[in-house]
Amino acid sequence: MKNRILAAYPDSEFGTTNAQQIFVADFTERTKSVRGVEIHEVLPKDPKDETIDMDCCAISNETNLQIDYNVFRDNQFKDEEDEDLKHGECCLFPNDNDEKTWILFIEIKDCKGSRIFRYKQDVKDKLILNVGEFRRKGILLKNNIYGVTSFPRKKTEFNEMIVTDPTEYKTFYKKYGIHLVPTNEVSIKDNTIIEFYKRNEPNSQQY
Repeated sequence: MKNRILAAYPDSEFGTTNAQQIFVADFTERTKSVRGVEIHEVLPKDPKDETIDMDCCAISNETNLQIDYNVFRDNQFKDEEDEDLKHGECCLFPNDNDEKTWILFIEIKDCKGSRIFRYKQDVKDKLILNVGEFRRKGILLKNNIYGVTSFPRKKTEFNEMIVTDPTEYKTFYKKYGIHLVPTNEVSIKDNTIIEFYKRNEPNSQQY
């Protein structure tokens, strides 16, 4: 996977981690773009107030699976006129991967919970575009694709604010081949399964 991304986007930068807890944070808004999206193994602090924790998308990796990640640059995705395309924050995937292992795309909105509805289509559009570009570039094969939309300031479930009709999950997957996951918490089980909590269902779901 990493080599295919590099072939398509030679300037891509990667990191790797096998930490049991992985935190994806977007510092752009709180630092006026001095810092951007960062991935940490320890919960970072809010740059506006170092006494409190930063609101993050948290990924549990209890089996210490080796994970590679690519934080997307602002000019990584281009259209046919070489204009920048909008994009999500990053993608993560197992270091030991093949055509059937998962890849996780994350889009974060660091906004107040009351503003989620304003961005409900934007977060989905970015996932669709990024996955579409990866497919167009021949990066994705038969991979199990997850698209996480995270609103980390919202501490309660917000699924119903992103997907108002439960059937949209299946419709979205059928149309785009992406498991749409509105959540701030994800659990990696192995290199083929990711677990999360799904709208209106008390038990965790595996895909």
